Amino acid sequence: MSKTVIVDASFRMRRRGRFIRRAFGGGALLLADPVKPLALAAVAAAAAWSVITVVGPYLFDPRVARVSVAGATAQTFSPTGGSFRLSIVPRHPGGRVAWQRISLDQFSFRRVAARAVGESAGPPVPVRVVPTALRRVPGGHLNAVLVMDNSGSMDGNDAQRLRFAAAQRFLEHLGDGDRVALTHFHNGSIRAARTFTSELTEVGAELEAWRAELDPHGGTPLYGSVVDATERFPSEPGARRVILLLTDGVSDGDSATAQRAVEAARRRDATVYAIGLGESVDRVALQDLARQTGGTFLSAGDSSGLASAFEKLALSTRQGYVEVQARGRLETTVVEEGTARLAGELVLRNAGREFNTPFDLSAAVDAQGG
Repeated sequence: MSKTVIVDASFRMRRRGRFIRRAFGGGALLLADPVKPLALAAVAAAAAWSVITVVGPYLFDPRVARVSVAGATAQTFSPTGGSFRLSIVPRHPGGRVAWQRISLDQFSFRRVAARAVGESAGPPVPVRVVPTALRRVPGGHLNAVLVMDNSGSMDGNDAQRLRFAAAQRFLEHLGDGDRVALTHFHNGSIRAARTFTSELTEVGAELEAWRAELDPHGGTPLYGSVVDATERFPSEPGARRVILLLTDGVSDGDSATAQRAVEAARRRDATVYAIGLGESVDRVALQDLARQTGGTFLSAGDSSGLASAFEKLALSTRQGYVEVQARGRLETTVVEEGTARLAGELVLRNAGREFNTPFDLSAAVDAQGG
């Protein structure tokens, strides 16, 4: 007579009787010795199929489930046209970035309009926009320098000092292999608080100390802080070099020019990602700085939007994003000279679904350009 083998929720082997227990959902199965290998294989296959059935749609589903904008940059617009770039993060149901089955012909623009910035701003002017190129920007481990604005104007734009908690949201999305350095400008000078470290809790503690102790004061050495950040990267090759710059103002009492900041970043192969806070920030200058170094720009109307901005940049730089390049043409002249705000919707059609994602960016306007 053949022996009996019990397969249940624990694993144990006994020399006599060849007693085998294995977990498969907590249930028990009675099997005869001659068919043990086949039975075990069948149970394993059933368990694997259960995992695929439950998890598969989230891991392997090629469809897009949601789309978010992770930044924008623009070049100068004229009556004959101008170009801009939107950094977006299309995600699968499981949260992964949707790289596959995303193509340029799936994108279009809807209800895009431009209006002048300032007291004399007229009604919005329609802008004809067409997508022209698609670029996939991979993620990876980071060597990141956080550059925080602690100038005097921050006392009004971030009176509750939410920027420090927001920066910690960036840290929360990093992991093993990522390193962070921390600098800020205060009282017109640039100060380093933390050299590169993988101990992210220490960086978070430093941010919390700043929140409690620092009083915003002084000007905004915007470009000097970027040059300073580039000099802090280790010389040896390794993870991607990124600079996350938060400011609410314009260059003031600066130790460097915009061109010098761009050249310094390019020389160290560093990418600038900028966050502009409030309505007085020089959006065009920050977009241009980011664009020329291969990065992007995010705007936060007030300090309550900073946490979302830092989180978007953490996810996009760490996991990757898709850059949609587009060209637009103004129907009429927006302003004689100055800055225009462009707003509209980026439309992505994927697997029978349509995703309409609002965007908003600033662009310099040259009414006489061709």
